[in-house]
Amino acid sequence: MRLHSRCILALTLVAACTAPAPPSGEVNNPARGLWQDASVAPVRLTLEQTFADDESNPSGLLGAYFHVAVDDSGGVYALDVFGGRLVAYSPEGPLRWEVNAPGRGPGEINNPDPLLFAPPNTLVFGNQSGARVDRYDLEGNSLTSRTMASLGLGASPLLGILESKALLLRQGLPGSALAQVILVSDAATDSFVVDVSDGLAVPAGLRVPPRVVAYRDQVVASHHTNYGYSFYEVDGTLSRTVTRDVPIQAPIIRQITGGVQMQNWTRMYGPLSLPDGRWLGGGTWPTDMGDPEEYLRQRDLGLAPELTMSHTLDLFDPDGTLLYSLDAPALEMAGIQEVLATDSQGKLYARLSAGPYIGRFGVEIDPPVD
Repeated sequence: MRLHSRCILALTLVAACTAPAPPSGEVNNPARGLWQDASVAPVRLTLEQTFADDESNPSGLLGAYFHVAVDDSGGVYALDVFGGRLVAYSPEGPLRWEVNAPGRGPGEINNPDPLLFAPPNTLVFGNQSGARVDRYDLEGNSLTSRTMASLGLGASPLLGILESKALLLRQGLPGSALAQVILVSDAATDSFVVDVSDGLAVPAGLRVPPRVVAYRDQVVASHHTNYGYSFYEVDGTLSRTVTRDVPIQAPIIRQITGGVQMQNWTRMYGPLSLPDGRWLGGGTWPTDMGDPEEYLRQRDLGLAPELTMSHTLDLFDPDGTLLYSLDAPALEMAGIQEVLATDSQGKLYARLSAGPYIGRFGVEIDPPVD
């Protein structure tokens, strides 16, 4: 299904470099990548720089939850979600500036969406629980602020910027695990419905939309109940689906006193672009929950055991073929708690397990020799 509406958007964004469209079709990968049995690890991560860890400068420290964006020169920007701050670091690590503006008024930051870098010199993010879109320059100066209401939309999280300059927004649909994807360009708003529900039943009135991101000039949705990414063209055409044969924990929806509760333990990330056309995916999910309904009952009684979490960083070829996976022990050894972003040079940015710090990692890829 494809829906159309028209509206004007006074935001000027410059598109990133274009790349060839990925191949079409369905790629069903086994659990292990083609390079998994190489005698020497073909993918190596090297910590090059840390950010937000300078205890001598408290203004540069980050809170428990933050979003990250990286410009083309390696400058790092972070949105401190609960602190209502926008912070910038030089490629060498020191704090450059901060915008400290928690609140709900004009020029203030509250419950922001992911921070996005729009080449060549703009930062964009949804603000005030999806009520508006704010744009800053790379020196921390506020440039524009536009409400969703002025676009004829209700509150909608801003989740990406496509190479075509379109802003990627998302709204859940009542009583479903579907998402209405909204693409806002300079002169128009178009939308289409994404369905990666895999049969997940949702009670009337509850919205369980999938995670969606912009990847080059496509919209990518992570699946609800299996490890999978579905790639959509901007006209809503499903171009390919990439899966990996590993069990993830699907969301659990249950009736509770006073309503319905949803629990989701799985967090997927990616696709994250690499300069050679390869890309990174992966996520975190529990491996020993057993019967999730029983686990929730035990948790309600305070008797549930601590879960063991799988954590994986997966390298894919441009066509979606799984090449190699770094598992939880490998990521723990590298000091990575959460994968955040890649930059135009193919560097990987992650939250470090040592604290609410950001690490920049070099990614070295050496295909094994037959």
